[in-house]
Amino acid sequence: MGNITFIIFLKLLLLLLLPGLFWLYFFAGNKGIFNSTKRALLPVFIMGIVVCVPAFAVEFFCVVLTRLTENPLTVLISSFFIIGPLEEYLKSLAVDVGGYNKNEKTGLPQLLAWYFAAAIGFASIENVLYYMAAGSHVFFFRMVLTTLAHIACSGIIAFFMGIFEDKPGLGFAIGFFFAMIVHGGYDYSINVWPVTIWGWMVFFIAWVCFLETKLSQDHASVPQRGPQSEPARCI
Repeated sequence: MGNITFIIFLKLLLLLLLPGLFWLYFFAGNKGIFNSTKRALLPVFIMGIVVCVPAFAVEFFCVVLTRLTENPLTVLISSFFIIGPLEEYLKSLAVDVGGYNKNEKTGLPQLLAWYFAAAIGFASIENVLYYMAAGSHVFFFRMVLTTLAHIACSGIIAFFMGIFEDKPGLGFAIGFFFAMIVHGGYDYSINVWPVTIWGWMVFFIAWVCFLETKLSQDHASVPQRGPQSEPARCI
């Protein structure tokens, strides 16, 4: 009976991860961005899954805390000062560990693809964990909107790093700040004013569509960088 339960669990896990693999292919899997798409993206996707586990533990604690206190102040603190910064940092760390392949170019399209992959991996396992904790009624919402939210926030960091190509540390700092604000604002507002979710949906779709156009731009002019000129890593 235990073996049957374990097999069922593996099948369920695979089923819940499939949407993430779809998003990965849809956004960055077939754009001619990399010489080897699998080698470039799968390590980042997997690291996005790995770093989600500690983030989920902290986030679950924050959710329990805010439910116990029912205080908007605790929601604000957990959204802007704990969940937002922590998740955006960990997704960036996934890119630092799994991305920046020395055989690939490092320009805006590549940065976006790497950060998208980390965000999708992170959201995929987060969706699985929320499914296990809260049930199936949250899965479709998280599969669509929450995944887009993670992609959008990570895309902010990649976008500014691409803009400040000669000063990647500055680009990361600016992008991280705005990603943290957007992430925290999203978490806070949908907990305090749930109706704002529709406005966030429009924003995320519009922003991700804009970033998607940057993935499709001409890559021939993107210079090859050596190890000495790679973008700054997270600190």
